[in-house]
Amino acid sequence: MELLLAMSCLCKGSSECLLICNGFKDVELALTARKLTLNTVFVLEQEEELDSVINVSMKLGVRPVVGVCVKLRTKHSGHFGATSGEKGHFGLTTTQIVRVIPTTELLADGVGEAAQIYCELVRLGTSMKVIDLV
Repeated sequence: MELLLAMSCLCKGSSECLLICNGFKDVELALTARKLTLNTVFVLEQEEELDSVINVSMKLGVRPVVGVCVKLRTKHSGHFGATSGEKGHFGLTTTQIVRVIPTTELLADGVGEAAQIYCELVRLGTSMKVIDLV
């Protein structure tokens, strides 16, 4: 239901808006959004999700855009503290990321560009603390 609502809002908005699907459940609906030219990005939280995205995208004839959720080693307190750190349920380790990304050159280019943008925003006076690399 949330995905349909987001899709309807994006159809009326800017073509530059992103529809970020974290921990998505309906791959076919999200890929249909991509086929409708919505800027849909799948964020893999588990390595196995890639197979589903690839299979459905081939079936629908649409090229997916895929990002990854990184599993950090840092543990934190709070509501989700028990699922943080190395034993957390969500996110990919560096080894898993290398397996799902076809080339580390692509990863390095994306991270390098994101770092430049982050630095520029901080230089311009924003109080940035976090950057989401999607």
